[in-house]
Amino acid sequence: MSLSREKQFSRKQISIIFKIAFLEAMALSIIMPSVTSTGEIQSFGCVYNPATLTGCQQGHSTVPINDQLYQGEITLSYPKPFSSIPRIILTPETNSTTDPPFSFLTKTQIQASFLGVANPPDTWTSATNGIEWFSNIATTLQPRLFINPVGLSTWRWSIECFNPASVAGEYLKIEFSTDGGATFIDLGGASSHILIDNSSCPGINTSNSGSFLALPNSFLSQNPSTVDQIGVFDVGGNGVGDNPSFINVNIEFAAKIPVYTLLLIVASPTTFTVGVIIGEQLNNNVGIQFDWIAEL
Repeated sequence: MSLSREKQFSRKQISIIFKIAFLEAMALSIIMPSVTSTGEIQSFGCVYNPATLTGCQQGHSTVPINDQLYQGEITLSYPKPFSSIPRIILTPETNSTTDPPFSFLTKTQIQASFLGVANPPDTWTSATNGIEWFSNIATTLQPRLFINPVGLSTWRWSIECFNPASVAGEYLKIEFSTDGGATFIDLGGASSHILIDNSSCPGINTSNSGSFLALPNSFLSQNPSTVDQIGVFDVGGNGVGDNPSFINVNIEFAAKIPVYTLLLIVASPTTFTVGVIIGEQLNNNVGIQFDWIAEL
């Protein structure tokens, strides 16, 4: 009786060992792409049989959407052909909030003016290096903006200059404060600075050639109840005799919102076409990335 129990226990052990070995083999077949002895192509759970032109194939791609358009599409070829039209599964790439690998739509959340359309233009009398705008122009519409950064991601600003500053290379920049205005930090760096000397004034000039700039973490990481203060500062001003004038000074803050419809337009045994439809016109070119699986 005792020997029989030992034999039974031994068989259970062997059965468990074989089950574990089988599961490990299955896991490896899913994780590691391979080619079987019959020529089947296996990749991450997909198996394609070139003899019958059936099975599964998968990949990753991007649908481009050009500036000022509401939609885009792309036609892709399977790595290997199918014997007939396969079933296509599309999955948006959503595992990141950065650009790339996943592109978002840029949507304006806040648009404001430090200076509305001024007629006649407002003059900054005795523009001086390091001095903030609001203390020098009495008719400024918004001497300093108060911004809650929650949900924002990018920004840009523009100046309509009427008379140039007297110093070559003089420019304006946007700075922000997180301590109630005691100290200020440059919001965007050199690409956000706008010249106001006679090389660009008179005229309308934008930061970063009009493209949106990423907001720094120091601006975005404020407590939701905290409001950042935004001001305009002069760099290079000569003081007395340096009197630039302006018609308009605007700033725009935006959020990147992933709002779109990803759809299969048409499929064949060798190719398929994927489209994207969005709910609003874009400010710049973007790419909507996605994963695809084709099964037959």
